[in-house]
Amino acid sequence: HRNSVDNLIDGLVSNGALSQALLDRSYRFNSPDNPASVLRALSPRVEAEGEASMDQVSLDVNGPWFALPGGDSQLALGVEWSTDALRNDPDERMLSGDIALGAQKSRVDDRRHGGSFYAELTMPFTSWLHADAAWRIDHRQGYGSDDSPMFGVKWMPTQSLTVRGT
Repeated sequence: HRNSVDNLIDGLVSNGALSQALLDRSYRFNSPDNPASVLRALSPRVEAEGEASMDQVSLDVNGPWFALPGGDSQLALGVEWSTDALRNDPDERMLSGDIALGAQKSRVDDRRHGGSFYAELTMPFTSWLHADAAWRIDHRQGYGSDDSPMFGVKWMPTQSLTVRGT
């Protein structure tokens, strides 16, 4: 997935050009006779461009593993890889603070990688007692790793009552 942006922004004021125009008296407030070159310098077109992307690949397999009295056990395994990237390239005048009342901008060009592995096993011991076991490991560059184990039991003593615990 990718998103790109290219903004051309008009109507902002250059602090440097305004200071220079006031010092050399080339700009007069409320005057219809200000030169076009001075007006262009006072309000230059600025450009901000960037791109954000997210690439992800996953591989999953699942199916029956071995037989139990309550039915076949089910095993699921999966692996995922991802890369996120962000690039922000604002106009040099925005970076230097030359634009009056403009939001502070910074240049960014970064990417992060991540990956995950998971395994899940469902075991129907009988028609009224099932167990689930799962484990997931996630790693994210800059954040570290985390693992998430899970074990659950489902007991169905009657058709109208199910007790679950994890």
